[in-house]
Amino acid sequence: MTAVVEPQTMARLAYAPCTTKFQLQGKATGTQIPFKFDTIDGNRPKSNANTVFLWQTSDLRIPSTAPLFSMPVKKDEPKGSDVFQPVSLERKPYLMGYGVGPEVKNICSLLLFNEQGEEQKHFFADLSIKEVGTDSVTFKYFMPAGTKGVTDRDWFGLWETDSPADLYSSRPVATGYPSGNLHEGDGALFHGLIRDRKYTIGYFKGGYQDGNPKQTTLACTETFTA
Repeated sequence: MTAVVEPQTMARLAYAPCTTKFQLQGKATGTQIPFKFDTIDGNRPKSNANTVFLWQTSDLRIPSTAPLFSMPVKKDEPKGSDVFQPVSLERKPYLMGYGVGPEVKNICSLLLFNEQGEEQKHFFADLSIKEVGTDSVTFKYFMPAGTKGVTDRDWFGLWETDSPADLYSSRPVATGYPSGNLHEGDGALFHGLIRDRKYTIGYFKGGYQDGNPKQTTLACTETFTA
């Protein structure tokens, strides 16, 4: 009798995901918004045109209207802090978005602060692996509300590595893209997986193109053992 091998669940196989974190550092004032960022190792925010955007809204969702202000990140270390200095802020709630590129479609992290300039909520992009088979891996992805995976040309890939920094330079062994425009959904990547070898999935906010997807827009990753 032939034994049936069930797909492995990720409760015992996944490592902690890596993501792009973005939060206030202190309180916002009428003219300054101090913030800190903690992106993925290997990212070069200035060189990769990482950008911060601002809207006046009380919703933790990217609006369909153009941002009031935007500012490129001035540092090339993956972690750091800076001060956003728009012309002036009213005593109202505001939404800030961190993009791993120069456009709104590249936003992968959000923070919301209230009328007193205090951070109220935040959102970070996330991956959650569901099952690992012999030749495929399935997962769920969670991007900011208001983003559109297909329209934004998001994509995801698979690498034979346990180092997220490798995803900026080495080529993936498999790629895919969202099947719809919801900001969260299911994904799958197909590749022969070798038992006990470590792999990493990366989700990229924008830059998909056949044969040569852009690798600077990495939003989050998760590593697992096959």
